[in-house]
Parts: sequence; C-alpha cells; structure tokens
Amino acid sequence: MKILKSNNRNIIFIFFISFISIIIDTFILNFQYDLIPAWDQGYHLSNAYKYSILLENINLFNKDWINQFWTITDSYRGPLTYFVSGLFMRIFGMSFKNAILSNHIFNLILIFTIYLQGKRIKNSNLGLISATIFVLSPVIINLRTDYLIDISLCSFITLNWLYLTNIFFKNKFNFIESVFAGFLLGFVFLVKPTGIVYFSVPLFLLLIKISTKKIPYFKKLLIVIIYLFSFLAVIFPWFSNNWLTIISSINNAWNWGINYQEGLEANTLSGWTFYLFEIYKIPGVYFSSILLSFSILQILKRKLNKKIILNTFIKKQFLWYSSFPISIYIIGCLMSSKDIRFIIPIYPQICILFGLIITNINFNPFLKILIYLFLMTLTLFNTLFSIIKE
Repeated sequence: MKILKSNNRNIIFIFFISFISIIIDTFILNFQYDLIPAWDQGYHLSNAYKYSILLENINLFNKDWINQFWTITDSYRGPLTYFVSGLFMRIFGMSFKNAILSNHIFNLILIFTIYLQGKRIKNSNLGLISATIFVLSPVIINLRTDYLIDISLCSFITLNWLYLTNIFFKNKFNFIESVFAGFLLGFVFLVKPTGIVYFSVPLFLLLIKISTKKIPYFKKLLIVIIYLFSFLAVIFPWFSNNWLTIISSINNAWNWGINYQEGLEANTLSGWTFYLFEIYKIPGVYFSSILLSFSILQILKRKLNKKIILNTFIKKQFLWYSSFPISIYIIGCLMSSKDIRFIIPIYPQICILFGLIITNINFNPFLKILIYLFLMTLTLFNTLFSIIKE
C-alpha cells in the first residue's frame, strides 16, 4: 500500500513538473511577440502543416492518401515529428505557437523515461531530481520553445535506450521484446535516420551478451532477425518511397559541415573537445560549476582508493550505462557538423549523473533540500535572464 501511494505521488510530481514546463514555455512564447519561423523552422513547420491538413480527411484505404502520407517529407528528417505535431494542431488549431507547444508531447516522454531510468539506477528520488534538472535546463527550454526536431529525436532515443537497458539486465530474452525494441529503433529512424548510429556501442554490447547466453544458437539468431525485421517493417513504407533523396540529403548535410565548419574536423583536438565545453553550458555554467565542486568535495572526503575506482569501472552496470553516452559523444565528434543540438541525446544521461551527485551529497536532509531548491532556482533564473537579454 505504501509503495502504491509513493508511486502515485511520483506520478503526480511528474505531471506537476510537466505542467510547470508548459507554463514556462507559454510565458516565453507570449514574451516573444514576433514569432516568425526561421529557415529550418519554416521547413519543419510546413511539413507539420501538411500533415495537419492531410489528417483532416483520413482515408487509410486510399492509395493516393497513403502515398501522400509517406512522401510529405523526403529528406533525412523523417515524418514522425511532423505527424505528431500535425495531429496536435488538428486538435488545438493550426499555428506556429501550437506547433511549438506540441514539443510537450515529447517532453512528457522524456520526463517519464528519465524518471524510470533514474529509478532503475538508484531510486525514484534520483529519477525525479534528474527529470527536473532536464526540464529546467536553459538549452532544453530554448529547444522546447522553438520548432525543430531535436526534442522529439531525444525523446525516442532516450525511450529506446531505457527499453534496451531493461532487456540487457534481464536473465532471459524473448521474441516479444525483440519486436518492441525493433519498433522503437524504427521510431528513431522515422524522426531522423542518422539517430540510430548513436546505438552503435550499446547494440554491440547487447549482441555480445545474447551470443554468450546459454540458449540454442537458433534462438539467438531468431532474436536478432526478429529485431531487424521489426525495425525494417516500421521504416519500410517511408524509406522505400524516399530512399534516394534520404541518402542524398544525408550526404549534403555531411558536405555542409566539411565546407563551412573548418577547424572542427574529427582529426583535430578542437573537434574532439568542442562538445566538452558545450555540454557544460546546457544546464548553465553556474549550475555545472557548483555541482562539479560538490562532486570533487565528495571524492576528496571519501578518499577513494585505487581498488574502489577499478572495481567501479569494471562492473557490468557501469560498462553498460557508460556505453550509451560514450557512443553519442564519439559519433558527435566524428560528424562533420558540430552543434550543441546534435549531442542533446546525451543530456538526459548527464542529468542522471547530476542527480546522483545531488543525492549523494553528505549533508542533513533539510540542507540537501535547500541546496536542491537553490540549484533549480539558479537554473531557471539563468534561463529567463538569457531570454530577456535576447
């Protein structure tokens, strides 16, 4: 009974921080009187409008309607974000503001997945704190109050990662889980095809675990085939119609980075350190600096010896949980284009790391709450100040 009440309180808190994020974003959107979409936003918005118009007369048995559904977007930006936004605008009205507010569907997915991941790693408090840090971070608020595909991509990537984590720590594998895992990877592809490369290292580790399991070889092979088949079944209707333009647009995006972002190539030091400084700025420099100071103090206070550090690094849990952010960082550095938006999928994992630092602060509970409230207030004011300054 106590567990049930605790879960109910946590769910209420999740919806509360989601509601707070809607209030913050609505205030910002009302503060910005000239909501005029820029070039990228205009492209995304036009696709969302097309889906909204298409959904006015749904006809699943009409070949022309189905063909139009899968060919509205034919670049490396998939249709899933625009479909969700189009559906949202079909309900609440077609406007740039409503297209932006549709980001909160993906925001809610992120809040729940971060909470569940934090709960899995330690407890529900870690999940709630990590989700709150994410929601109030300046860069995340800026992305939520704009119409791009970064928040939606981050939501499906994080959801996929959570599901793969649940599979990885299970003793048994089954075919149903392979189907759902394939579907989720397909959803990532339908937001942005290049998003699936972030799972390179985790999928490699998962494949190793499956191969070492004491189950018949035929079953191992069938699990992998079902996963791939489920993934292909999701992406086939869109990819089969637009494969040439998808590949060519990915190539054009790669060439853009080569031509216009000199000095950030993968064979340079600046190319590999660029995101280290950018990640530090996502929650705000003051927030990151204070938390980093707390973590250093905790390390010095505990006087960790070499054996403890070594044992931590070779643990299965550490190897798995670190594989995903490492994979994202490596892929981000290898990409020809560098922008903070391209590495946003790593940030939910950093929020959980921040949450671990806060929950491990060795002070009395009341002081810990004060520190937590101070950090959240600092983050929020930093966001509002930067918006007013703009």
